[in-house]
Amino acid sequence: TEWYYLRRQLGGRYRLVAWDLPGLGRSASPADKNFGLDELAADLRAVLDEAAGRGPVVLLGHSIGGMIALTFARLYPGELGGRVAGLV
Repeated sequence: TEWYYLRRQLGGRYRLVAWDLPGLGRSASPADKNFGLDELAADLRAVLDEAAGRGPVVLLGHSIGGMIALTFARLYPGELGGRVAGLV
């Protein structure tokens, strides 16, 4: 529900993908209980592979989502400027 109003405003103009982080919302916790940022950034990459294809996408994150996006940028710098067009 955190993104309700933003999704309502942008949903008609853009394709939006809202990822339910592991262990939050309706998602189960990881079996190994690994909530490390590197693991979550790898999960984000898998979400992009499944939902976004080649992009371009803009990653938007708040709180831990912002930390995951920054970790993603550190671990996968080749994605920036290509598939990932921006970070918010």
